[in-house]
Amino acid sequence: MIRSMTAFASRTGHQDGLNWAWELRSVNGRGLDLRLKLPEGLDGLEAATRAALAARIARGSVSVALKLTRDELPSGLALDEAVLDRTLAALAAIEERARRFGVALAPASTAEVMAAR
Repeated sequence: MIRSMTAFASRTGHQDGLNWAWELRSVNGRGLDLRLKLPEGLDGLEAATRAALAARIARGSVSVALKLTRDELPSGLALDEAVLDRTLAALAAIEERARRFGVALAPASTAEVMAAR
């Protein structure tokens, strides 16, 4: 029986307005080389995906990608005031500490505050 390590597979699905699409591509290789492209914010998914693939694939260069989309965007933005308060307090503490060390910081823009994790 001939067994090739060159392959392509995809799988899609959806639930509760969230759509996902997995793509897997592999080519021949001596060892196992896993390359994952996953959306940000799914930190635990990488380790689980690597473990599942390593349990089923012995060798090859394997690329895996996950794309997530939503059916519809929310009608409006909601402001989480508690998170905003903590973010602004952290920025104030950073600015105060920088002043004590003689470092001048540029003011944070609204976009930078909104992008804070």
